[in-house]
Amino acid sequence: MKKFNQSLGSKFTFLILAISIFTISCTKSKVEPTGPVSNVGKAVVVLNDNSGFDSVFNIIADVSGVGALGGDIGLCDFTLESNSNLNYNYFLTIPYQQGNNTNYFRKTFNINSKQDVALPTKAKTNVLQGFYKPYSNVYTYPSVITNSSAGNTTYKVNFDGDILADIPKRDYSAEPDMGFLFPMLNPITVPGGIKKGFFTYGFKPDNSDPYSFNNFKVKEFTDLFPTSASSPKVLASLFDVSIINKGKPTSKTEDYSYSFDLRSDSFFVHSVFDTTFNGFDPSLGFFKKIVAIPVSSGLTNSGCTKIRHYSVDGKIMSMFFQDITTKKCWSFSFDYATHTLTKGLENALLDYSAEGSDIDIDEYGNVYYSGKAGNGTNANGVSIYRKSISGMVTLVGTDNILKYGTIIKLKYLFGKVYFALTGTISGTNIKQLTIIKQK
Repeated sequence: MKKFNQSLGSKFTFLILAISIFTISCTKSKVEPTGPVSNVGKAVVVLNDNSGFDSVFNIIADVSGVGALGGDIGLCDFTLESNSNLNYNYFLTIPYQQGNNTNYFRKTFNINSKQDVALPTKAKTNVLQGFYKPYSNVYTYPSVITNSSAGNTTYKVNFDGDILADIPKRDYSAEPDMGFLFPMLNPITVPGGIKKGFFTYGFKPDNSDPYSFNNFKVKEFTDLFPTSASSPKVLASLFDVSIINKGKPTSKTEDYSYSFDLRSDSFFVHSVFDTTFNGFDPSLGFFKKIVAIPVSSGLTNSGCTKIRHYSVDGKIMSMFFQDITTKKCWSFSFDYATHTLTKGLENALLDYSAEGSDIDIDEYGNVYYSGKAGNGTNANGVSIYRKSISGMVTLVGTDNILKYGTIIKLKYLFGKVYFALTGTISGTNIKQLTIIKQK
């Protein structure tokens, strides 16, 4: 990925803390600010001509610190709503003698009107490093607090922002995640091969008020899937909660809780039972298998990178797993309404990708990712590729789309690829963040 190397040809004598957001004209790869030009100057053109993509907006900032030190600009997360509101949360880091000062900015930009949009009245503005509930302006950020004493370490996880959930101190950690409806702590495998994790449950959202997701109860699941030397290892897991099948529920007993588990020889979907549920059968253990699919060999015990993706209505969740060692990939799609599990990619490499490639999937398990241009022959160029569940690889847009910048986050939203890139304008401490949309 290439860094910015275009100079603005100007010197600036003071720190600019304000951010200027510019929209672009319909002319391909030409940046035309519609608002007043700030002291930082104009944004740099990042796309090559006829790339098949458009710049949605640019953020440029002088992040000069003490002396010659320069700071950074980054993006926590972004998502798109059906009304073309693009919600995003970015940060600026500026170095001082006593350390770095980081400020976060939560914003909404309407792609059609090319205007900033005010945040909802219930949206929290004290945002930190976190993530959006998909296709919404609901934002949460987790914090993991560790405490070590007498050789023992305990962990406490809080979700804050628009969604509140408090997980008490435990003797192990887990992976904070945001499901389509509820925050989760995905299970981890601790020594001995015992999987542990947490659900949040017991509170029903009001569909007319997306900010009603508060005051969760928490259920801990421990000693799940104890493994022996002869049993398949659980290599990666995701928890989720769905209320698709029940209409409008009235009590926690109507939650549908799921665990999605990738093993060395198979992929399982289980419903997960709370022992306080009516009708719970202790003979089934915590888990009841819904469906399973065999997988081919190729998984190692080194762990997996995991991605989840939802259809817009939340009725389908797809999952992507990439073996950390071999880089081989598997994808699956699960329909909550029919309990149908479909295998996508299996034991597949992402052609022309590189270390640090940004990846997302659609609800069917097709994969979209950044990679080397020229079908892998041009390491100095960047292209976006789509690998279908049939194994076919095609370009998204044209080949070699970027003039400048490094892609930092890529998403597939409403049938199109979006990505964010950042860069440093040569010879300055000016940083640029640009959001790009497939035409």
